[in-house]
Amino acid sequence: MKNQSDSKNLIKKPRVAIISSSDFKAFPGGGITSFLNYITPILSDIFDLSAIGISIKTNKIGNWTKIKIKGKNIHFLPIVRLGNDFVPKMLKVLWGIVRNRKKILSGNFDVLYFHGNPLVIPFFFFKKQPIIVAHFHGLQNPLAYVRIKFFRNILSEKIYEVFCYKLVMKMADKILIASDQQSFLNFSEKYNEYKDKFIRIPNFVDNDFFLKETKKWTIERAKLIHQWKIPEKNFIYIGRFSDEKNLVFLLNTYYKFKKESKKHWGLILIGDGPQKKDIEKLINRKSIKNVFMPGFKQKEELPKYLAVSDVFVLPSVSEGWGLVVNEAMAAGLPILISKKCGCSQELVEDGKNGFSFDPQDTNELLRLMLDIADGKYDLKVMGENSLRIINKFKPELVVPMIAQIIKSILIEKTASQNL
Repeated sequence: MKNQSDSKNLIKKPRVAIISSSDFKAFPGGGITSFLNYITPILSDIFDLSAIGISIKTNKIGNWTKIKIKGKNIHFLPIVRLGNDFVPKMLKVLWGIVRNRKKILSGNFDVLYFHGNPLVIPFFFFKKQPIIVAHFHGLQNPLAYVRIKFFRNILSEKIYEVFCYKLVMKMADKILIASDQQSFLNFSEKYNEYKDKFIRIPNFVDNDFFLKETKKWTIERAKLIHQWKIPEKNFIYIGRFSDEKNLVFLLNTYYKFKKESKKHWGLILIGDGPQKKDIEKLINRKSIKNVFMPGFKQKEELPKYLAVSDVFVLPSVSEGWGLVVNEAMAAGLPILISKKCGCSQELVEDGKNGFSFDPQDTNELLRLMLDIADGKYDLKVMGENSLRIINKFKPELVVPMIAQIIKSILIEKTASQNL
């Protein structure tokens, strides 16, 4: 009987729960959601996988249900419903974890895989601990630019460092860090006592999807431009409308561009968020022409807008990585990326596929936009270079790496228990 039991244990899939401030399907529609939407169904073939996150629908909070991701049924526990109140999303999710901690632990998971290092904190207060894997999407403080000043003040960098870095490093068995090489090395040196836990992994999106779908819509480019009544040439931004994205800076720079340039270029802003009304007021007050704001769009809709665009711009003053840059490059676009974006050192080859710029220097970005509009750079060649560079950041390389890391931790734990 013992041998039969051992055989069953050998073939039993390890129980893994992914915990995130996302719904794994749509919201917030940014990089982390796209990342999870891609890896979750693949990891479900390897592990007995569950997902824990937020709900934007009417799912009963605190009760297990099922969601379908790319044809796979995934066990899902919504721990908080996202509303339009003033409390930052991360704090709501943290409270949701605290309220549902017993239900999470009763799942007898072998591994808790946290997407977002602050989410680990509530588990500090419980003795029964599964294996903890923390996934850092970049190495910048994501709470430094929350819109409500009160929360921005109490969530200072020092507090974030103590609780979201040092405490998490102490608790986690492994820490996956998606960042550029130099930032990773600097981070490892700063937190030297924990560096054996650190593993750097590439960031990725579904490259094939963005390339194929954007090419498909490019055939309809002239028709879409006519339908939307936008210029034939366009800069494009995709992302959240919030302070850290620096959209006021981008609009002010574009306003100056429209005054100085004789070329008819538009600006497409795709997204939504707490700064939307401020942005609309700025556009109206300054009468900024040719700004197209179609609203928030799901991943499946983005290629249509990328197909009518010529250069992607991301002006953020704080950005852990910026997976939307991967998406734009996979669609074959040249890029203008803030130096404050974690991806700028690895994805931007200045003069080859685009340029990086200081997100507080209007004149620098203005000069780049004017030079592009004046035809000083071959945008077709730059787009081809974007495809070449982003080809190194393939999901086929990263997902097996994540799975192997989890397997290795489980093997180490089993070996230590048998000693």
